[in-house]
Amino acid sequence: MEFGTGAVKITPAHDQNDFEVGVRHKLEFINIMNDDGTFNANAGEKFVGMKRFHARVKVVDALKELGLYVETKDNPMMIPVCRYVLTISTDHRLFLIRAIVQ
Repeated sequence: MEFGTGAVKITPAHDQNDFEVGVRHKLEFINIMNDDGTFNANAGEKFVGMKRFHARVKVVDALKELGLYVETKDNPMMIPVCRYVLTISTDHRLFLIRAIVQ
């Protein structure tokens, strides 16, 4: 499948737009992360207790073992930057870095 061909991932507990789609379509809201950044039982037995970056590698390994892995592609992200305050949104957290751009 080519990038941008219409496949959509909806994670209602992650993003406001996805939340609204989830409510509208009565999707189940499943939380897979603990407050400390580790995965809980909803993530699957193989991944419980793992930190997210470690789990990413293990998920790819599990997909490869099952013959379900296709490929990984870079997806460059364009991040708009305010001239006076740099705002970066990562996952469900918002980080503000004060930076006066001269």
